[in-house]
Amino acid sequence: MQLLRLAVALISLIGQLALIRLALGPSTTVGAAIGHGARRFPSALGAVVLLIVGLAILAVPLIIILSLGLGVDLEHLSGPPSGPAALMFGIIGLAALIISVRFTLVSPVASAENIGPLAIIKRSWRLTSGNYWRLLGFILLLIVATLILMMAAGVVGGLLARMFSPSIEPMSIGALILASFAGAAQGAFSILASVMLARVYAQAAGQSENIEEALR
Repeated sequence: MQLLRLAVALISLIGQLALIRLALGPSTTVGAAIGHGARRFPSALGAVVLLIVGLAILAVPLIIILSLGLGVDLEHLSGPPSGPAALMFGIIGLAALIISVRFTLVSPVASAENIGPLAIIKRSWRLTSGNYWRLLGFILLLIVATLILMMAAGVVGGLLARMFSPSIEPMSIGALILASFAGAAQGAFSILASVMLARVYAQAAGQSENIEEALR
């Protein structure tokens, strides 16, 4: 299952790059956009890996400091965090959100510009300079929209699932219906987010840059 999830995540990244290509223009076919996404996939994946490694390096000392300050025993954490542990993870999540704003445009840059992983990260950092608070508000709105959409899908899917089965058990028709609604909602949100990020990139890049030439 872990390998399957990894494969889906990698395919989703290619799909996101293809969607951004379609949203940015110039006009092209779906097949050509998917091919473009596949060609830009190694650089995009490299940028994502670099970001994950960098954030992990920053997170380790932060976790140690917070665990010592809040008295959290990291060796015996189990189940959903509560009390000081929940506060610690909340602070870490907030710090990750604050930092990640500067890398919001990694995917659009990876799709639109023929550059390597490190250059993608640097380019995203430059494009988001001066637009931090607007981008933070944009991300927060996306998070709220995601929560509302997933809750609505869960409610509707749950009601329909219970029409076929009083209790939703794994591998049942009810579970399949519920998972289908959740997947459809997640897919719709991913498309919307990719298109919006593409347009944000186009605006941030400015009219002085030839996006059409960069996409060739």
